[in-house]
Amino acid sequence: MQWRTGIAARQLGELDKARTTLASVVDLYRDAHHDAGAARALCSLGITLHHQGNLTDAAAKLQEALDLQAAPELATDRAWTLHALAAVQRDRARLAEALELLTESLVLHRAGESVHGQAWAHFQLGQLHLRMGDVPGAESDLRAALDLYGRTQDARGEAWALTQLARARLVDGDVSAAVEGLRRAETRHRENEDARGKAWTIYYLGQALEETGALDQSVRALERSRTMFSRMRDVYGLACARHHSARVTRDQRAAQTGSLRNSGFARQLLVDARADFQRIGVGHGEAWTCLELAVVDAGNARTPQALALCDEAAALFAGYGDRRGEDWARFLRCTLLPYAAPGGVEIGTAVAQEELAQLSRARHPARDTKLNDYVDAYQLLLERGVQLEAGWQAWRLGMVPGRQAREVMGVAVTA
Repeated sequence: MQWRTGIAARQLGELDKARTTLASVVDLYRDAHHDAGAARALCSLGITLHHQGNLTDAAAKLQEALDLQAAPELATDRAWTLHALAAVQRDRARLAEALELLTESLVLHRAGESVHGQAWAHFQLGQLHLRMGDVPGAESDLRAALDLYGRTQDARGEAWALTQLARARLVDGDVSAAVEGLRRAETRHRENEDARGKAWTIYYLGQALEETGALDQSVRALERSRTMFSRMRDVYGLACARHHSARVTRDQRAAQTGSLRNSGFARQLLVDARADFQRIGVGHGEAWTCLELAVVDAGNARTPQALALCDEAAALFAGYGDRRGEDWARFLRCTLLPYAAPGGVEIGTAVAQEELAQLSRARHPARDTKLNDYVDAYQLLLERGVQLEAGWQAWRLGMVPGRQAREVMGVAVTA
């Protein structure tokens, strides 16, 4: 009964209550020396910690559960833990490990003839494909999940699959279909009383509305999701919502004023988002937030601070092997060097030209395609000469990372 209470609390978004209840269930099973029960409860606790954004502890609890589920007779339970751990590792940018875990999970679910388990494994695979930038692969897995959820009459799972299918449309640039799909999914989550599903759907809706140019509506949706994540104490969701709300708010103010000078509120949101990402060990989120902070600082003539943020971002991206993000950090650094180099504009320009040439030569499949054009264009701009009084030009020229830049992790994945 206590276990079911914990899971129900998690589905209602009462994550603190769920965590406390499930932790006590783990202790009860341990006291009874019931390893299989303890492992199942650890899996539920790990999922709850994941939902709260506590990724390090979530991974530890799920790994502990896997260690207890090594026996062949627990293969079905192990399959559920594997796909739960894969979801955590995906959010930690460990894509190769996530793919390996999901592949094993799907094999075990099929062997155990668990239709519901297969549905969740396909659902997680779909999200992993989106992180890899593979929209057709994502849609194939998400449609398989939707079909399997239908066969098991899991309305909650169907709503989540609809959310991610709409997100796939957004990643693919089909914005009107994304908005329509997300609104439909939000209704389904509301009918299911799934607070977390609703929050994430509204979060993606905010991003889709940004693409339509409706920045006021976008900010309202992102702020609404931010409030919901804060209420349920989901630190990861809160950090993501802060990050994107800051970006859109900054762009909205800049469109009104013609500059980045009035970005104080957006900057504070980014500082808070960075602190959240740092606290929960999400290098991907922290690195992109550093770059958005660098854009704000550069637009406010704080070029040395912006340059330092680009270097911090590059180190974070390199730390988990994201070549796509690292490219962006290196490019933004080059746009700043003429204005921030200690040796002055001539030396800064020369260094920027050399670093841009290196960046141009080091092209790879994971690179954001827009960046190649920007590198070539900025090289021409530097050849013509930098006018310090005109200020930093990358923002005015649109050569900064947009929302789409961070959707894909440029991390090597081998099957």
